[in-house]
Amino acid sequence: MMFDPINEINNYKRELNFIRRNIKPAKEMIFSLAKMESELITESTYVHFK
Repeated sequence: MMFDPINEINNYKRELNFIRRNIKPAKEMIFSLAKMESELITESTYVHFK
């Protein structure tokens, strides 16, 4: 079996795009939660949103 760097690079690009598509909505939701003022989010828990 021969090593194909172009194929491997394309596989990494596909994986990165998949991760970006799936993490971006969660990231935006966490940022909006961090900006919200709530009794449930205290200074000690706010650290975890960063």
